[in-house]
Amino acid sequence: MLKKISSLGSALNKTEQKSIEGGIKLISVVVCTANTIGWDCGPPHCPGVCTTNYNGDPYCLPY
Repeated sequence: MLKKISSLGSALNKTEQKSIEGGIKLISVVVCTANTIGWDCGPPHCPGVCTTNYNGDPYCLPY
């Protein structure tokens, strides 16, 4: 298994390897507001998407 994983490094160039970022999706929006509905949200709370609750207040809905 280790040999198979190691061989992936030779299949991808350095730029492609860096673009994978370890499979982690970077979250850019921290606080949900009326202007960020539909955007990704994240730390310090859960990773998710900005939406509204039943009162119409914006909040981060977990993935």
